[in-house]
Amino acid sequence: MPEDFLHFIWLYQLFDHSQILSTHGDRIQVLSPGIHNHNSGPDFSDARIKIGETLWIGNVEIHVLSSDWLLHQHHYDPAYSNVILHVVLEDDMKGKSDRLDHLPTLQLKGRIDQGKFLQWKNLSKKTSWLPCENLIVKVPAIIISQMITRTAIERLERKVEDVEIVLHKLRGHWDNTLMQTIITAIGSKVNKEAFRSFASLLPYEYIRKNEHDSLQLEAVLFGIAGFLEGEMNDEYPRKLKKEFTFLKRKYDYKVMNVSSWKFMRMRPSNFPSIRIAQLAQIFSNWSALSRCLFYDQGLCSIHNYFSVEVNSYWYTHFRFDKAAKSRSKRMGPSMTNNILINGVVPYLYAYAKQHDEQHLKEKALDILEHLKAESNSIIRHWKNRGIVAKNALESQGLLELKNNLCSSKKCLSCKIGVWILNPN
Repeated sequence: MPEDFLHFIWLYQLFDHSQILSTHGDRIQVLSPGIHNHNSGPDFSDARIKIGETLWIGNVEIHVLSSDWLLHQHHYDPAYSNVILHVVLEDDMKGKSDRLDHLPTLQLKGRIDQGKFLQWKNLSKKTSWLPCENLIVKVPAIIISQMITRTAIERLERKVEDVEIVLHKLRGHWDNTLMQTIITAIGSKVNKEAFRSFASLLPYEYIRKNEHDSLQLEAVLFGIAGFLEGEMNDEYPRKLKKEFTFLKRKYDYKVMNVSSWKFMRMRPSNFPSIRIAQLAQIFSNWSALSRCLFYDQGLCSIHNYFSVEVNSYWYTHFRFDKAAKSRSKRMGPSMTNNILINGVVPYLYAYAKQHDEQHLKEKALDILEHLKAESNSIIRHWKNRGIVAKNALESQGLLELKNNLCSSKKCLSCKIGVWILNPN
């Protein structure tokens, strides 16, 4: 019986409580199992337990065997000095010289319903897309909704950590952090790392200073991306190359290797050249983005900000010097949503956390709730099982639930799995 199952048993007190005694022979009464700790340190904190006639408030540590306390060297760790009860499946130190006589121990062997354990083992062995494939239909909608919201917040918090890493590298420069976060988000999966490298090379102050000069912006962006190396035939890229050659010599800009960018197996509208042209237009009105994020209340204004049209040269091109049938290269709603979900919302939430601006946290979540749910294979699989994402907050929650819990069969960390194992 693994330790994480014992955590579940202790958290929900799913064991026989009749005449429970410590290994010292003292009567134990659990008033509160404590708060489950998923980080380092004892497994449960702030537990309230009466041992004999004394009420104790402190930590609880759980192991399969009582000797695991020594094996894990908790006796050397001051973080475990406030453990008031050691809960184990089996006390294997009885009669041994190094017995932990100072530590009250509760043995659960013989007190756990084996039916629940077998049910959990069956879930863990499932090879279907969901471990609870045939059982989730019985779970109350409120339980599923609560779990989706929880995993959506967990996914957002993880993205916030990425924002904070960039912020730290930029020494607390929030505006530049937003710019780099947006650039990384526009790359999607295929060119994400290339756009991340690209973002780190861009001269933020120069871009801000020249935000209304589209020629300067495109020259810097395409030049640093490596797209202006070599000979150019069309007049427009020649003008960009001439401008960038001067700027590179003046400011000693570093240039990416153009081979870093991937064009294969993607729609031309997703080519990095088109995305960089769109970025140039986004940056051309950069100061308006702060108003959208921090002052404007409607989602519409933020959406409109990113719904940019590119320089007219790109109407008939997807790459420099390669003419194509004329068509609009306006950024579509799907990419706009992607930038908001993976760039703007995590940035806004990170800013709100550091500045203790609760209304901005609520605005970040409100944006997700008003964005259309994502469409991908995982979301379609959920839909086929009767779980339909109504908005981006829910689709983000379902992605996190599948990728971080269901695929790893972490049913004991899921409210849905816990309900299946313990409906009462």
